[in-house]
Amino acid sequence: MNPRTITRTLAAIAATATALAGMLVIGGTAQAVDPVPTCTAKPDGTTITLTAENADQFRVDGNTLRAYKLVKLADYKTNADGTYAGLETRLNDWTSPVLGEADNDSDNDLQGLTKWYIAAWALKQNADTFGKGFEYNQGFDHEDPMQWVSEHLLSDPVNGLSEVRHFVDAIDSQVKFDPDKTGENTVTIPEYVARADAKINDPHPQTGGLVNEIGPTKTLEFSVDKPGMYLVYDTSGTRTVNGVKYQASPTILIGTKLSQPTDGSCTPISNADGVVNVKSGSEKVPTGSFQFTKTGRDGKSLAGAKFVIAQKQQDGSYKFGTLEGTAWTFGKDKATDPGVTRVTSDDNGIVKFDNLPIGTFDYRIVEVLAPSGYQNIGVTFDVTITVAEDGTTTYEAAPGTEFAKYVTGTSEDQDPAFEADVKVENIPNKPSLPLTGGTGVALFVVVAVLLAGGAGVTFVRSRAVKRDLR
Repeated sequence: MNPRTITRTLAAIAATATALAGMLVIGGTAQAVDPVPTCTAKPDGTTITLTAENADQFRVDGNTLRAYKLVKLADYKTNADGTYAGLETRLNDWTSPVLGEADNDSDNDLQGLTKWYIAAWALKQNADTFGKGFEYNQGFDHEDPMQWVSEHLLSDPVNGLSEVRHFVDAIDSQVKFDPDKTGENTVTIPEYVARADAKINDPHPQTGGLVNEIGPTKTLEFSVDKPGMYLVYDTSGTRTVNGVKYQASPTILIGTKLSQPTDGSCTPISNADGVVNVKSGSEKVPTGSFQFTKTGRDGKSLAGAKFVIAQKQQDGSYKFGTLEGTAWTFGKDKATDPGVTRVTSDDNGIVKFDNLPIGTFDYRIVEVLAPSGYQNIGVTFDVTITVAEDGTTTYEAAPGTEFAKYVTGTSEDQDPAFEADVKVENIPNKPSLPLTGGTGVALFVVVAVLLAGGAGVTFVRSRAVKRDLR
């Protein structure tokens, strides 16, 4: 080709390029009229707070907290002025796992798991699920997986939550490793975290959260060492507390608080406010009841008698019960101790102990107050009560006890089981019965003194009469 032609062609190309560049600059200038806002959020605190409507969701029993475990998944990267710049899992930090040991397994792979691996593996395995059309590409500029999550899964306050749930479920179900160094025993992260010997390399508290029950919303707060994004695992499984069965909450992805500007200068990042609601399934546990009728010897139903119930403990002692809401706690030593729940016979003489827990237990029923006009003979009897899973209740006389002596209503075949028409009799007060105790003794003494005094007066008078007759 003619050099002169080549020169002209190159010149035309250059001119075209220059024109295109000018168009881009113009377009860029036009768009610059409305610049993209820069987020100026700042890390604000090192606490993670779980909320629930009932504090029992945080417990395995009346006093003990669930075993929550926290694993940091990403740090907050900040600018020189301290503002938030993104999430960071440190790609090259392969020797500092957050879970497991910092050495190699039988395949010469790192025994523990790094933040990068946990996040990237879950995204890699679910590329067709996340990001609303975007696909995480680990090889593209080595983009941090958690930064990608913040841009595509955490940035949408409306739809982002479901995307986050998919992401966390992928971590829980698909990220596995070999904590026993056998090359065979691979486990999921939840399986590993729940183990008593699980090695968590972030020094975050595993127990000792602070429960606050003031107000309608109950909270459980954990303090962590540094701001960042955390996975919160509930390793306690399903537990029954105060008559309600609570399931373990799903794994939670939650960041410590990012103080978001209120002027609308940036879009808040969801899951980065330090507070999350604990969602766990719950159901009321079926309970059973035991009842009997308080009567007189004539069969008349008696109202106003008061009874208490005690449950036999493993050491053979009996602890008296307190009913709080719909749940019994058995911890009082005496029937007369403050707080022991008293059940009063109604107008039909019915005494009914409701909300007895599922299982077979030995109970002791004690009368602490007789109806008006009747002796409090201290009726006490033992009964074995069984409450089935469906709430059906059966009961029988505990072997060698006084149940049958005070109770009528045995089954027709005379076995120790009892029907629903159990009756407990009271003996009416009898004026002819002598009083006992201090009051009775004192009365006898007074009567004796009066009789003695009367006898003395009679003796003196009789001697005077005899003198007069002489």
